[in-house]
Amino acid sequence: MRAVILAGGKGTRLMPYTSVFPKSLAPLGSKPILEILIHQLKSNGVNHITLCVNHLAHIIKAYFKDGKECGVKIDYSYETKELGTVGPLTLVKSLPKTFFVVNSDILATTNYKELLDTHINNKALLTSSVYNQRHKIGYGVFNIEKDEVVGYKEKPNQSFPICAGSFVYDKKILSLIKRNEFLNFPQLMNLLLTQEKKISLYQVKGTCIDIGKPENYQKAIKTYIRNSDLFLNNQ
Repeated sequence: MRAVILAGGKGTRLMPYTSVFPKSLAPLGSKPILEILIHQLKSNGVNHITLCVNHLAHIIKAYFKDGKECGVKIDYSYETKELGTVGPLTLVKSLPKTFFVVNSDILATTNYKELLDTHINNKALLTSSVYNQRHKIGYGVFNIEKDEVVGYKEKPNQSFPICAGSFVYDKKILSLIKRNEFLNFPQLMNLLLTQEKKISLYQVKGTCIDIGKPENYQKAIKTYIRNSDLFLNNQ
């Protein structure tokens, strides 16, 4: 099975850390997050990983080399300009009909075998992992129907299914994307919805943390150190 990991971001929200190392090498305990992701993918049957790189690419390549020490084949696709979170896929060579795409800045207990099964069973063009995130509203909320108050809740909690950073793509999607041009995932989603293409969802059970903000990075460090087995043994 093949996977593409998007590791070209500058990580501007994590400055000054990312001025000296790429965000994908941000350490969580004794391992960088990218190494954890590679371990997860390998444990779920992936044997060939392409790293899409740009910012401080030479450091990433020096760390992982050809992937032999990680037990997988690793090669690299280089961006000469920023291409977003979808555009880099147009530069990756010899992609199979179905492949994983993974953001390199999200620590999650994703079961990639289940993600792939969901994609195949639903015969989707794209399958996205999602995670239910609770958000506390800091104010009292009125429930209004026809300009009348029919209910009231003080500082309620709401749950939203958010993107969890792991996907299965059908190669047909690449025909919808212009080569070497900037395209982000929200733009791709709108394009697929406009064309009424089938998108399916896979629910991540457990934990999902985007390390892009300093406070979230610190949370991810503590979570991983306390529960590393949850992330390294997620088959």
